[in-house]
Amino acid sequence: MGRRRGDGNEVDVYAGYGLEIGALSLSAGGTGYFYTGGFDNTYLEGNLSAGVGAISLEFAVGQYDSAPLSRGYWFLGLTAEQDGLYATVGTFGDEFDGEYLEAGYGFTASELDLTIGLIFSTTDLVGSRDQTLVFGVSKTFEIR
Repeated sequence: MGRRRGDGNEVDVYAGYGLEIGALSLSAGGTGYFYTGGFDNTYLEGNLSAGVGAISLEFAVGQYDSAPLSRGYWFLGLTAEQDGLYATVGTFGDEFDGEYLEAGYGFTASELDLTIGLIFSTTDLVGSRDQTLVFGVSKTFEIR
């Protein structure tokens, strides 16, 4: 998705609303992807997801800001998760094109959600075949 090589970190900000109706989980929200150190530019997106048991489907529509251009995209992903192990296959469309596969493991320690994953991207998505090892630290909380 237009990523440049360089030093820096990705900082993601999520906000959303989720509910459960029997075995069905639904959510809607927004995500901002921000980068330090000139690693990449900003992505902003709205997203919807639905899941039953270990399977979930997500759809997002977003905007990538790279002055002076701004590019729109959509994303469709299918995830299977069991006992912390997960795998996601995803595809991008509109002004981005490409697929990726992510596999990893997530767990909670000291009220933090920790993940480690490996992402494989196609040449259409990032300009060359790419494998990326990612580590995630997040904190989820409810606003009442």
